[in-house]
Amino acid sequence: MFGYVTVNKPEIKFKDFDMYRSFYCGLCRELRERYGIPGQISLTYDMTFVVLLLSGVYEPPTQKGTSRCAVHPLKPQPVRRNAITEYCADMNVILSYYKCMDDWQDEHKPLRYAYARLLKTGGEKHMAHYPEKIRRIKEALMELSSLEKQGETDVDRVAGCSGRIMEEVFAFRKDVWESSLRRMGFYLGKFIYILDAYDDVEKDAENGNYNPFLKKYKMEGFEEEIRRMLTMMLAESCREFERMPVIRYGDILRNILYSGVWCRFTAIGQKRREERQAGGSSSLDDMIAYVDENGNITDTPPQLRPKVEIQLEDIVIATPKKEDIAAEPLKGRVEYFNTEKGYGFIKDLASTEKYFFHISSAPEGIGEGRIVLFELMRGTRGMNAVKIAFAQ
Repeated sequence: MFGYVTVNKPEIKFKDFDMYRSFYCGLCRELRERYGIPGQISLTYDMTFVVLLLSGVYEPPTQKGTSRCAVHPLKPQPVRRNAITEYCADMNVILSYYKCMDDWQDEHKPLRYAYARLLKTGGEKHMAHYPEKIRRIKEALMELSSLEKQGETDVDRVAGCSGRIMEEVFAFRKDVWESSLRRMGFYLGKFIYILDAYDDVEKDAENGNYNPFLKKYKMEGFEEEIRRMLTMMLAESCREFERMPVIRYGDILRNILYSGVWCRFTAIGQKRREERQAGGSSSLDDMIAYVDENGNITDTPPQLRPKVEIQLEDIVIATPKKEDIAAEPLKGRVEYFNTEKGYGFIKDLASTEKYFFHISSAPEGIGEGRIVLFELMRGTRGMNAVKIAFAQ
């Protein structure tokens, strides 16, 4: 988690901001008591959002109080704590621990390993309460690490690993709201990954690190493409949020979802525009990037290609008969599948369009992440994927 999911302070009411800060301080205090100072260091705004969301959905009994800390040693700060803050403190430390261990295994950073050991030593008994969540989080991190090592450029695929991690965090209970919470967490996790990659792309290019946008970030329209991606992810997340009966803390959560999460994106874009204006450029050609026949970015303009002469008799102007058109199956990836209700969505790898499918049209063993071949058939609400088969 990267601290992108926070409030837009100029747009939030004073009383709502005080409420938000009291939960932030409550989570900080919970981390300190359960995991010591190492746990307190892992505190993020993102997890504070989760505390407010789950508290709004389930409305558990909440204790109010005050507390002093190193940041506010003189004036006691209001704090709010409940069963959700305990859960989110554990999730915060679990994510921090396994992210540090992943960094240690990939890059052998000794400080990350030392911090991970401190977290586990201080709170192993609390972390042991979530074996299934830990298993799924570890699997997603391992897949993400593998894709990054392969240099995967399919942003949707790598961001999906982050989405699966977040959906585990959002799924507080197995109840009627679990499905909506999981979908909301999944798309918000993808949003966070894409925004973080956009934030770091120039630094990663300079340091030779992996980033899914390395081949795109110099191209015209890159920022607008990122905006479209983020908008789609957030639209799906907000759609699930609005389906849930969140009354308490609703104004704070909407401030974050509809305004706060965009503050960092706007700040990144503004900073880069200012840097380009300050740096200047010798000519327009210096600002243009080209793509060669292999899809690589280059500053060399494409050579003029020789003209191909076409004979008049080779030109056929006609509409082919329907039986002459071979209906080739499309290739896609299963983006979402609800095993309980028997439906899901497949993303076309060529067009990136998503199509609904029912389990009756799918082979046994269908699941998220599987590559499949399928055909399209018009349904009552649009095109549906049918005749689904696993790709060889």
